[in-house]
Amino acid sequence: MLYDAKELAGKVIASINNNVTSIKYSFGVDVDEFLWVKGYLKDKEIREKIIALKEEIKNISLLPLDRGELRQMFINRIKSMNDFGIIQISEHLKQVQSHQDVLINESLLNNRKYSGALMHIVEFGLPQAAIDKIFSFLPEGVKEKERSERTDKCKSEINELEAILRTDEGLNIKTRWVYMDTGVPFFYPQGCRWTAYAQAWGYVAQRFESPVDIEGFEMLNPFENDAYIMLGLGERHKLDPLQKPRTKRKKTG
Repeated sequence: MLYDAKELAGKVIASINNNVTSIKYSFGVDVDEFLWVKGYLKDKEIREKIIALKEEIKNISLLPLDRGELRQMFINRIKSMNDFGIIQISEHLKQVQSHQDVLINESLLNNRKYSGALMHIVEFGLPQAAIDKIFSFLPEGVKEKERSERTDKCKSEINELEAILRTDEGLNIKTRWVYMDTGVPFFYPQGCRWTAYAQAWGYVAQRFESPVDIEGFEMLNPFENDAYIMLGLGERHKLDPLQKPRTKRKKTG
């Protein structure tokens, strides 16, 4: 069973006192001593680090190219364009020479293709001084080697953190996962019972004016109260309309 935390929380919030939706035991987690909370918080911290590192990799990829390296790329591209243009012109002149074409003029530039591309007959050349001046206006940028080293460092840290998630005894408790028929757990976070429980509890907590359990009742269990505090549920932004904690449990039909 996979969990839609928001949907389950919504059913609890919409319940009326004589027909309260029961979901506490649906997740298959410890709701007596809440021993999983420390593992969940460690798991959450690690995953947030991984997310931050992936964002860092993305930001590194967006850093401006090194000005000197871009300059060389530009010079190489000009040479490549000119070399290709020379091939095109040679191909065109061969066809003219064998009476298969007429000598190109301005009106034909946009509809005659040679070597698979429109004719490029003007050699693009810039004097060294002009290239130097063009690139003097660009920021210095970051060298490819530095970007690559920083990216590799982030990837290495991600691999180390993911290894902890797979092997740490406090995080690799089999009962935390919802499994497919093949025995493979569903992908995170939908397959993690801890995360689903914490998310649903958070959605419920936002709609009650004081601390409640996942079903909207006052908490009598001190371990549950500790878990509420550890998960920071009391710090979440409250959403109107707020309800008072339920004080009496009534069995559903």
